[in-house]
Amino acid sequence: MSSNSGDVLTNYNTDFASKGYEYFDVYTPDITSQYSQTFWTMLPDVDLPADIVSRFANSTMAIVGYEVDQVIVGKDGEPDVSVPITHAYNHHYGAFINGEDSKKILKKCDSRDHMFNMRGDGWCPTFTRFGDDESRSFGKEENGVYHQPIPDSQWFSEGNGGEFRKSWHGYPAGTAQLVKKPRTFACVPMQIDTWNRDYDDDLFHVGPLPARHSGPQNIEDLQTSPLTECPCTTRLFKQVNRTYTTILSDSCNAEKMDGIDGAYLYDADECFTAVRNLGVGEVGSTNIEDDESKPRGCYYRISSEEEDSRMVEVTFNSAESGASCGDKNVESASGSIASELTGVSLDVELDVVNDQATITMTGPADRWFAVAFSAHSMGDEPYAIIVHKEDDDDDYVVMENKLANHAPGTTLDGVVKVTSMDVTENVRTVVMTRPMKSLPNDDYYAFHVEGETSVPLLTAIGESGVFAHHKQHSQMTISFGAKDVHVCICSAGTLGAICGHADEDGTPNPDTCNDFPTGGVGGEDAEPVNGVGNSLCPDQPTSDLMATDNPTCSVETYLGGLRCCTHRNFLIDADQEDKWPDQTLTYSLKFRYWFEEYVEATEEAPASHFDLPRLYWQTER
Repeated sequence: MSSNSGDVLTNYNTDFASKGYEYFDVYTPDITSQYSQTFWTMLPDVDLPADIVSRFANSTMAIVGYEVDQVIVGKDGEPDVSVPITHAYNHHYGAFINGEDSKKILKKCDSRDHMFNMRGDGWCPTFTRFGDDESRSFGKEENGVYHQPIPDSQWFSEGNGGEFRKSWHGYPAGTAQLVKKPRTFACVPMQIDTWNRDYDDDLFHVGPLPARHSGPQNIEDLQTSPLTECPCTTRLFKQVNRTYTTILSDSCNAEKMDGIDGAYLYDADECFTAVRNLGVGEVGSTNIEDDESKPRGCYYRISSEEEDSRMVEVTFNSAESGASCGDKNVESASGSIASELTGVSLDVELDVVNDQATITMTGPADRWFAVAFSAHSMGDEPYAIIVHKEDDDDDYVVMENKLANHAPGTTLDGVVKVTSMDVTENVRTVVMTRPMKSLPNDDYYAFHVEGETSVPLLTAIGESGVFAHHKQHSQMTISFGAKDVHVCICSAGTLGAICGHADEDGTPNPDTCNDFPTGGVGGEDAEPVNGVGNSLCPDQPTSDLMATDNPTCSVETYLGGLRCCTHRNFLIDADQEDKWPDQTLTYSLKFRYWFEEYVEATEEAPASHFDLPRLYWQTER
């Protein structure tokens, strides 16, 4: 019953067939799990019933609603049996009905997307909505009649746990999710096995739990399983790396930083450590002062009078000063870095007045080597300079590429000019010049001295001189400074990862890590934490998470959520054995789709259904 106004009650018609709707059922492939195990992956495609495929071979289906359940599929004519929510908890699901022209693709996603945590490699599986022709997404007008775009794929999703089951997901009359030439079904279920195998009823009986979970410690007070909140167990471990950036103008002020909520450093020891970690030079001296005429927080200075241009003087200033860092009219800057892992080094001299960068790269003489700019991974598709040879008998040359994810990407028109290439004691040194900013397009990295002047890099070497898959790679950061100015060090948040996720057989793999977005708990006033905003916890009014110091915002304080619930992970601690290793649970998600036939608009009548766009706001992390 649903209430209108006053005491008037209206019966809601649940006899969908009486409305002229038809339906078909489709089941996912088997979902099999052990106690406390997560099941979260894109399952293989399933063909729709043959009569449905035939009926809509050249037409459009209007899906007007659907229902879902999780069931043990009946055999030999026996009815399906619903699996209790106390046995298998559906955290969320995504389902697709795909047409003949839809294609399965991997789409680049970032760590804000919940699907990122399923794979952890920056790519999310999905289906094209308009085949290879995105222009179809705009519809068209013919003879004064507008024909709306008809998608080749539709997405259905809920994230409300077990409450989704056996409930009607329907749309207002005259609206639907339209699919052209429907052919297949696909599903991404995210399930958590909570069944205590000592009991065979549908009541909740708590099973083994990890030491750290979100429920009350007195298990008699539990009403549902804390495993449904995806606790981070001792099977996983964290990699935590505080990151910093340099600036040559303005100050470490969140409102003035471009692209990241930079924050002052509030601790002298962290200041001195940050300078050493950035590799801006050899620390000659460290000072602590309280001087309102100098920049607040952490800064260093390279003196032009020093014989060793790499010697820096580091100062931590506790005064709440408004003094700016550096110089707004910086004419030159430089930076250098070397990777012990790959043996690749980079030195860059910036001539701001003449818009020229002089780049010196060194690497092994008998292998290709490369540096990619402004990137944490190849998935960022960065600009790269590669020293290599086309063939074993060729000479080494310099190539510029826009990299692709785990692929060489596209070779760009060269803007670098090689001024020298020498080999000494099996080390190849290449000196080249190129414009700082005057570049053909955005595929090239543009050097700058405004805002943040610390740039994340990737370095790599190959097995031979011929450019191919890398043998070794590393992540580095180069920071640009200028002589005789105060170069400020600002917090750039906390980079990290949660590692040890399970392989397909459920065994923890220490090399499998899911990156965590930059940032930390707290804002400008959170001095003990030094945290800054990040993509998971944007500032108000978008989100209150950062303002309330939610532990979700930082890898350091993260206790549970999707990042600890990847496919096949067990949600009990490493020292806890599965009490029922031989008692797996196997079932399917069952979808019942209700539909009508779609009729195109004509001069006499509008289309039978308006295609509903699907919008959602993601809060689960």
